[in-house]
Formats: sequence, C-alpha cells, structure tokens
Amino acid sequence: RHSGPAIVYLYFQRSIARLLTPSSVAVVGNFNNWDPKQTRLVKTNQEGVWRARLRLPPGVYQYSFVLDNDTWVSDPGAKARLSDGFGGSNSVIIVDGSEM
Repeated sequence: RHSGPAIVYLYFQRSIARLLTPSSVAVVGNFNNWDPKQTRLVKTNQEGVWRARLRLPPGVYQYSFVLDNDTWVSDPGAKARLSDGFGGSNSVIIVDGSEM
C-alpha cells in the first residue's frame, strides 16, 4: 500500500455556485494556510469546470473554493463537512496515501 503523498484532484463546477460564472477560482484549506493565492484552479475544456491538482500527504483536510477572490463556497460533492466557525461549512477530504 502506498503511504506517501497522494495526487488529489479537486473540481469546481459552475453549477456548484448556483450558476455563478467566476473569472477565477482558488481552493483554500488547512493544506495551504487558507491562502487564495496559493492554489489556483485552471479551466478545463468543459464549460464551467475548473480543476486543481494537489500533492498531499496522508491526513484529513478542510477546504473551500474561493471565487473571484471574495466568494467562499463549499464543495457539495464532498463526502463530509465541518463547521467553519463563521456560520458556514468547510468541505473535508481524507487522503489515505493512495492515488486519487
């Protein structure tokens, strides 16, 4: 079993944000100090779909998407959520060390 860092893909789809059409999308989380400048998503060939490729060591990570540097949205495709302490929620991803 692989126990080192895993490649993790996170996807933002326009429908996630109730048809918002952002000009930029970032992912923030406890893996990048919640800094929107650290991990920008790139547009894919699919309309309204953005993607980030991360290499994360095994662990439990909280994250959210940031649209246009100011609108924070959780990932409805996430299997788990935790309170963000501000009345919203963060998405949770568990990285077990296997490729995702």
